[in-house]
Amino acid sequence: MEPKLGRRDMLKTAGVLGAASALTILNGAEAGAANAQADDGTDDALLGVWLVKVSSVTYPGQVYNYFYSFARGGYVATGDVDENNFDQKASPTMGVYVRAGRRTVRYREKGWIYDLSGKNTGTSDAVGTFTLDRSGKMITGPGVYNQYDLQGKLSYGPEQLDVTGTKIVV
Repeated sequence: MEPKLGRRDMLKTAGVLGAASALTILNGAEAGAANAQADDGTDDALLGVWLVKVSSVTYPGQVYNYFYSFARGGYVATGDVDENNFDQKASPTMGVYVRAGRRTVRYREKGWIYDLSGKNTGTSDAVGTFTLDRSGKMITGPGVYNQYDLQGKLSYGPEQLDVTGTKIVV
């Protein structure tokens, strides 16, 4: 025979169930808000090809033009300074990005540096953020560029950059 629950026991049980239900609802609301931020359209809006202007803050007047091709989580960039810039060549670069906030991603971009005869002399590294405007057709953001020799020692930089890009639409 099961013991009978008194009024006090029934109220305790109802209170525990009510609190558990409230927590479940709140956790669901938090998860929904996190998913909404994670799915704010930034990833899809970045996909495609962009014409990007990189302006040096450190050396005003130096402007570099690039094409960035974004895929989900990464990108490839090639620019108009890759062939002969200050007596060196640069490879196209590869970049990765992760969400940093609403319509904002953090990025890291790496490439190879060569002398004019084609001998590898080191690597390039750029880090910063891209913020996507509400239209999904423009990115902006700051960045920092450095170069390293083959032993990993800083050989150039840091150079502060401003990035502005416009999506190329079909």
